[in-house]
Amino acid sequence: MIIIPLSHESGQVQRWPYITIGILVLNVLLYAVTAFVAPQTRKELDREAEDFFGYYMRHPYLEIPEETLDRIPPEGRQALDQLRQMEKLAGGEVFTSRPDHLSEEEIWEQQQELNRRIAEFEEALGDEFYRKYGYIPARGGVFTLLSSMFLHGGVLHLLFNMLFLWLCGGNIEDLWGRIVFPIFYLTGGVAATLMHAGMFPGSHVPLVGASGAIAALMGAFMIRLYNTRIYFWYFFFFGFRMKSGTFKAPAYAMLPLWLLQQLFEAYKASGDGGVAFWAHIGGFLFGAVIALIFKFSGFEENVLTPALDRKTDLVDENYASGSQKLREGDLDGAVMDLRKALLKNPDHALAHGDLSLAYFQQGKERAGMLELNRAVRLHLSRDDAESAIETYLEIADRNPSAVLEPDQQLEIARLMERSEMFDEAAGAYRRLMADLRGRKAEANDPEKRTQFEKWLKEARKAVGQLKGRSRTVDPKANGKEETGVAAPLEASPPPKPAAPANRPAIPLAKRLKVIKDAGSPPRYDVKSVAPYEAMKVEPMDGGLNLYRPGEAPPRFEQIYAIWVSQLATMTSGKVFADLFVAEKSRPYRLHSQQIAYGKFLTKPTSSSFNNFRQFILHLVSRIDSVYVDKGTMSFLKTGSPAVYPNQDELSLQQKTFWRQAMGEVRCRCGNCFEIYWIDGRKVPAAGAKTKCKKCGQPLKVCRSATA
Repeated sequence: MIIIPLSHESGQVQRWPYITIGILVLNVLLYAVTAFVAPQTRKELDREAEDFFGYYMRHPYLEIPEETLDRIPPEGRQALDQLRQMEKLAGGEVFTSRPDHLSEEEIWEQQQELNRRIAEFEEALGDEFYRKYGYIPARGGVFTLLSSMFLHGGVLHLLFNMLFLWLCGGNIEDLWGRIVFPIFYLTGGVAATLMHAGMFPGSHVPLVGASGAIAALMGAFMIRLYNTRIYFWYFFFFGFRMKSGTFKAPAYAMLPLWLLQQLFEAYKASGDGGVAFWAHIGGFLFGAVIALIFKFSGFEENVLTPALDRKTDLVDENYASGSQKLREGDLDGAVMDLRKALLKNPDHALAHGDLSLAYFQQGKERAGMLELNRAVRLHLSRDDAESAIETYLEIADRNPSAVLEPDQQLEIARLMERSEMFDEAAGAYRRLMADLRGRKAEANDPEKRTQFEKWLKEARKAVGQLKGRSRTVDPKANGKEETGVAAPLEASPPPKPAAPANRPAIPLAKRLKVIKDAGSPPRYDVKSVAPYEAMKVEPMDGGLNLYRPGEAPPRFEQIYAIWVSQLATMTSGKVFADLFVAEKSRPYRLHSQQIAYGKFLTKPTSSSFNNFRQFILHLVSRIDSVYVDKGTMSFLKTGSPAVYPNQDELSLQQKTFWRQAMGEVRCRCGNCFEIYWIDGRKVPAAGAKTKCKKCGQPLKVCRSATA
């Protein structure tokens, strides 16, 4: 049976693997040179070997240096062994004894002729391509330690090595960066070659190929991405028919099996020719050990990852550091770094927003308001109303005294009203009214007092108009506290329906329903801990393309719940979202580094955390209604995900969440698209009929297909 890996679930990386691609291209180009030059040098060697050895076979009584005998090609050595075997069977020196009719002078002349042919053979041997650039253990050499790992002995040798290089190299380069990765690759190849040389120190057979260095990548891949499922294609012959198929298995199962197979083949092999199994073993062990050292010493997490994040995830190093310190609670450090970032780029709206948050947490309300005004003004100047609203709400929700300059506060309130965020708009208008009353009393300029009075009157009128449109929470609708949800079905008679010409936009806050924590989950066995991993994430019409072979891509209307989190074992800065889809027992997992942000967001920022948050918001905006957990809602507000110690603990919490969500029913009016959340246990099996509170449209409520 032959098994060939095709791809794996961690195929998407954050950065283009330029070094891996460069190594691959270099190997292919050098093979093109090898395929042209090597046959020519081999022909020359064969010609000189035939000339030298043919002369010796005609004069076997002459002397050949031992080092030359060691370097005779295999076919010549076989002929010499046959000659000596015949000599032994003859019981004497029949073939190798000196002829009596030859004089000393004639013997000397023949020896000189043989020596000349030996010299020509040695010269051709030294010029033979693989012996010149391959590593020969008996000869050694620093240059050939490196050159040998870029040469290949045939097309299949090259293709298989490049396949394994592509499957493993990009991910390790993505994790360790473009400086550490090539150093690791080269030292891994050297370690593999030295392992082979240690097992066969007297060998004159040249070693070529990148498989030792690639085995080091495989060892590192097994440690760092042990849970990644690899897709394989297999085939075997049964009688006269070929059977083939595909399967997938995790790296922690398949790569150790590959190592055991190499150990078995190395034990079974009789010599140093053929496949260099000990080089594979040495490279694999070297890669695994280095990955373990990087992991448990903290070198990767504390040195490599922060350095890569500064180069790739965030444009400005000070902004990256300031945002991280803000999340960790180091307010003084956050303020210092964010101010440095703004010295370089005064129009950095995200930095102004984070600095405002830091000032408010320090109790410096005036400074916080100044930065908040700047952040919102910058967002509005770029026609990014959504970011302006989110920045304002993020800070205003935490700080009751937060209010923008009157003109900006009025504009933000109007934008919320247009987006049908009525409760938030009413709150913004009320803050404006309170602020204007104080400003009017303190204003010395009559013109300013007149302007304040005008704004105050407009705000009062807006609040009055919003009173009938604001939504309240009724505990009868669902025995849980809800955030930004529609009114219950048992409401007063609806107003006269008004069928809209176009589908109205559903406010983002109304699309989300928070499932409250159920407390400590029951301690039952976790039957399914492996989510459906997305290979990469790109948009498609009406859904997401997750590049999962053989599976239909999930559509937006199928997504029932979203769970954003981070495992403590994951590299810092990388989070994932689990999408629960109706009638699927396991969620789809979307890692932050697998998402093509440029295809989802019109203005991707330099922050990977912010891009992922914006991606989730973009996803929610395409779904009429979706359940989330408390940690996901917190992430959407603050950008800080919930962190779980391991996959089992995460799966346990998710099962409880999923069980709760399946008991709920989402209902949407087909006329005005109003959203309702209902306790599924209160809905009869045959369903129930009611009316939409907003437009009066008849509604049929059915239990969820997943309940």
